Amino acid sequence: MRIAVKVVLIFILTAIGYILTISLFIADSKFGTPIFSRAILPFLGFGGIPIFLYFISFFLSKKTTPRLFYDKWLGVYVQKTTAPKWGGAFTHIFLIINTILFLLITLQKYSPDTLSGLVDKLAHRDHHITDCINAYDQKQYELAASSCLLAKDSGNGEVLNVLGELYTLGNGVPQDYQKAKY
Repeated sequence: MRIAVKVVLIFILTAIGYILTISLFIADSKFGTPIFSRAILPFLGFGGIPIFLYFISFFLSKKTTPRLFYDKWLGVYVQKTTAPKWGGAFTHIFLIINTILFLLITLQKYSPDTLSGLVDKLAHRDHHITDCINAYDQKQYELAASSCLLAKDSGNGEVLNVLGELYTLGNGVPQDYQKAKY
């Protein structure tokens, strides 16, 4: 019974981990720079097996893995085995190397200029959103258009609505009904 409870807890925690990972994928896709989610990628699928085994080892006994038990209804025998001393070290090294390699592969696509530009873009995006909405409310259409064009990739509904209205009316930007369909 105790093992069944542990297995259920492990599956629940694993499901929570996958949900968090998927939410990170979604968050990274909104920013347009999936650096973190690409670093997690090797741990999904077969790459996640050592992590899963390492996680299970915390729930099992320190001396034996798996524990000695006999189930007379199923007729299953599991012999007592000692856990290898190098197993935990191998898992730690595997996790560290995988994370470093995938971060290097991902960051290789971005030069230092691009990374600093990315940080500036993320830091100033919220500023452009508020400038866009405030300038439109104050009927400063040219300022609103420039701020909205810089913030249009944020996915903010108000920004897209304001930009659509600016394109429809031709205020601050050339009138274009195709681009107005945000």
